Amino acid sequence: MRRALLACALCVASAQGWLLWLLGMENEPSAVLDVKSADAFDSVVRFGGRNAFVKFYAPWCKHCQRLALPWERLAKQLQGRHVIAEVDCAAEGSRDLCAYYGVRQLPTLKAFSPRAPLNGSLYDGALTYEAVAAYAKEALEPACDDDRECAAVEAFGREVNAMDASAQAAALAALEAEYDASLAAEAAAVAAAEAAHAATKARVEPKMHLLRTSLTARRLQRRRLPEEREGEL
Repeated sequence: MRRALLACALCVASAQGWLLWLLGMENEPSAVLDVKSADAFDSVVRFGGRNAFVKFYAPWCKHCQRLALPWERLAKQLQGRHVIAEVDCAAEGSRDLCAYYGVRQLPTLKAFSPRAPLNGSLYDGALTYEAVAAYAKEALEPACDDDRECAAVEAFGREVNAMDASAQAAALAALEAEYDASLAAEAAAVAAAEAAHAATKARVEPKMHLLRTSLTARRLQRRRLPEEREGEL
């Protein structure tokens, strides 16, 4: 019995190695970022400057094991563009992190981007490469438009990660004040444009009406003149 189990295990290991070889992953470092703490999560996912797709898993979870190869393949494909990470919810240092992000079943996949909720956007589709890759393409839209803007976003993410809570609050207040001032200036410009339009309308509309009325009368008069001359004859 033990020999049969050992042979089966060797077959499984061989099959996994063959699959890895087919995918070009054998003996290559993993492209999946292993996040082990809340601080690392904030640094890599929340304030890293790139959109992220995170797998919350446990080593004993069968569905998680089946997702391992598709997840690695996705990470290889998106390497350098987005963050593909994983959090081991069975590890002692990550349990609170998994609880904080509402992980109730394994695996749980969440996308983190500017348009996603603060606790991530939950993926509830099939656990195949095709399905998760399609979702990643849709959910991980670029956080920036070009390389220069991306670099600025990443740099600011590192600055945010280095700030304490009071510094973050002060920076947020300053940005909110700048944003509100911009909105107020835009509203004032719109109000001024509307007032200028109202003044122009009040000044020119009566004149336009008089001119249109006069032109209409002249056209009608020119049409009547030939008829009157024929009547005289």
